[in-house]
Amino acid sequence: MDAESVVAVTDTASTADPQALKLGNDTAPAAFDSGDHVNLTSDGYSTISNAYDLASLGPDA
Repeated sequence: MDAESVVAVTDTASTADPQALKLGNDTAPAAFDSGDHVNLTSDGYSTISNAYDLASLGPDA
């Protein structure tokens, strides 16, 4: 699972090739940047945890 791709968007101001990513900062529940550009909001952590299929991590039947 690529957790970064779940909460990141392309930084259109970046001149790097490929362009760098940054945390999404839309309105809730897509507000993933807590303001310091490093730590996630609770919406960001929820989005990452919801991206995992927990049933696939259980023991085989």
